[in-house]
Amino acid sequence: MINTYTTLQRLNVNSLGRYQILRRIGRGNTGDIWLCRDPRLERQVAVKTLPIHPQQDRAFARRFERVARAVAALAHPHILQIHDYGKQPLPSGETLPYIVLPFIEGGSLQDYLKSNQPLPADKAFMLLKQAAEAIDHAHQQHIIHRDIKPANMLIRDGRWLLLADFGIARLLTSPEQDARGESDLGTPEYMAPEQAQGRATTTSDIYSLAVIAYQLFTGHLPFEGETALATMMQHALEKPPSPRQFNAALSATFERILLQGLAKEPQQRPALAGEMVEQLEHAYKHTAHQYVALRTQYDLPTLAFEDESIHDATHQKVTRPDRRQFLLGSAVAVAFVTGGTLGTWGWLRHTSTSSPILPSQPPLSARPAPSESRDLALVLTGHNTAPTQMAWSPDSKTLITAGDDTLVLRWDIASLLQKPDRSDTSPLYSGKHLQYEFDGSLVAWSRDGQRVAVANYLNNNKAQLGIFSPQLTPLTPPLTLERYFSLCWLPNNSLVILRFIPEDTSKKTPSRTEMCTLDAQLQNLHVIDPNAAKNISFKSDTLSLSPDGTQVAFLRDDNIVIGSFQISPTTTSWQPRSTLPLPSSSYDAAWAADSQTLVMFTNSDAGSISYFSSQDKALMPHSLQIPSSLRKPTDDANIPLDPTISAPSINCIACNPASLTPAVAAGTTGGEIFLWNRQENAHPIHGPLTSTTTGTRSVKALSWSPDGKWLAASYGDDNASILIWKVRG
Repeated sequence: MINTYTTLQRLNVNSLGRYQILRRIGRGNTGDIWLCRDPRLERQVAVKTLPIHPQQDRAFARRFERVARAVAALAHPHILQIHDYGKQPLPSGETLPYIVLPFIEGGSLQDYLKSNQPLPADKAFMLLKQAAEAIDHAHQQHIIHRDIKPANMLIRDGRWLLLADFGIARLLTSPEQDARGESDLGTPEYMAPEQAQGRATTTSDIYSLAVIAYQLFTGHLPFEGETALATMMQHALEKPPSPRQFNAALSATFERILLQGLAKEPQQRPALAGEMVEQLEHAYKHTAHQYVALRTQYDLPTLAFEDESIHDATHQKVTRPDRRQFLLGSAVAVAFVTGGTLGTWGWLRHTSTSSPILPSQPPLSARPAPSESRDLALVLTGHNTAPTQMAWSPDSKTLITAGDDTLVLRWDIASLLQKPDRSDTSPLYSGKHLQYEFDGSLVAWSRDGQRVAVANYLNNNKAQLGIFSPQLTPLTPPLTLERYFSLCWLPNNSLVILRFIPEDTSKKTPSRTEMCTLDAQLQNLHVIDPNAAKNISFKSDTLSLSPDGTQVAFLRDDNIVIGSFQISPTTTSWQPRSTLPLPSSSYDAAWAADSQTLVMFTNSDAGSISYFSSQDKALMPHSLQIPSSLRKPTDDANIPLDPTISAPSINCIACNPASLTPAVAAGTTGGEIFLWNRQENAHPIHGPLTSTTTGTRSVKALSWSPDGKWLAASYGDDNASILIWKVRG
């Protein structure tokens, strides 16, 4: 491989696209990994550079674009998401392709394997199940990983696995190398037999996962040759040693399931990674567990595919190679590897990376660090990205959070306040729902506390809405309608939504936004305003409902419209009353506890927010200010000072639904939270609230508990932390 580090130094390249290079943090068989700063989003990212290519290599450019787009479309909580990708022109006339990924601290499963410390079985199964979920999801999208191995299993916080490097092996293989049987090379210790001949199926990934499970529960790899070729030959031609030879505690059923995952014939292996891991766990925990036949590709023919971009559509069957075929194919493959394109296994002696077990991790805790403020009650982690939606139960005991990582999590706040420490490595959240389709989840808790509405965007201007129990158990089948912009419950336990209606060219009707109501069973949709807005802001909390559920405010054509609901046992209607022009197109608004005061800020108000009474016909605004003495520039060392920005700006607000003292909270892009009483030109009270856990990372969302005692805040730090603050009046 060309040394990208030396090349960038020699050519004095300090950035990749808009990403400013800070330092190199890793190097693997497929490229270097760099810690970079994204100045646009003010965050650190990991940028993986691939081998340098001539700018005239159009075939690679097309392949890079196609593979990167396909992998970027994979949305799953246990798949490392691609943020961006690009090709950096070099002064030498060449092109350096790169992929932008989240920066994950905590190492990989490979790092844990090298540490020679024990790992509880529960922990091993937890990681295997997360990897299996990611693999099965990718296969459902017709994407094969081809290089499942511990080094590609990143682990955040010691418990959250993210599978990385999807499509990289495919990306670095040209059509000419495909034709010579040099494609789909993985890592010899974890590579399925058919991959040595340049062919990969979905069960090639299952095979690699079975090798990892074998290693975790026996302390050995099933095959370890002195060279890469010897190891690949063993995979293809030899039976794996009995797992119980190394671990007598394993049951015969466990061994049978594991060896099915290591079957030579791809069609004989389990078709679903999740089913294999689930059966392994049952067999491990219950020695009397009887073997249950696992479904194969014969049972699930939609999963019996190879990469269509690699082979002709007529080439479907994968057969076991005889010894001569294997030796010829493997020799060519290893020669390709030793040529330097993917790494340097070569004909060198192979050093084993196996070790008996993984290091034990301490139990999780929501307890704040001793250095934190006494106002900080809990520190919650579990999301991959900062949640943008947070909804409290009416009794203020439970919090549900959602965001763009497709996770909807339930937190038993009352229990965590009593017992913030876990006795094991179980997660801090008490319930989880996965939105597999896409991102942008919306959540809302019914006023009687019996239902939770969860909506998530689909990738086609549609949205999916479901009603769940407080434990996140589905109560209704999902309903697919036009894309939602807002979601809230009325006092009669019906839903109000804003939905987008696209332009209909055949009927010559423009796009618009409708205000609708839905019953709790999602059966009766009623349009109460067919033209709620023409150019509505793409903000999930556009519609703001007062605490008593009678008044509503939302953005219509660069104005805030305020109206009231009239609710009867049979119908719901609303009447707009007043309109307030906005100085800018983006805003956030919330109602104070009296259900008469509307608090808002726009992107033109960096350090202040406004409030006014809905009963005031003139809608005269009043202001709340952050004193200049409290508005300090960010001290985040990773974000250089911009002379055009004097201080962090307000990013989100929330109102206390129970009291006017304090009445308003505002979170800033510098990680601060300010609180105000409702008074003209009032200064913040006993603030700001800051945390050493999240530093100066931006406050992404705020949510006040209905009893007014707790304020939930989500942050854009590396752990996507949610902090629960105790509010003092």
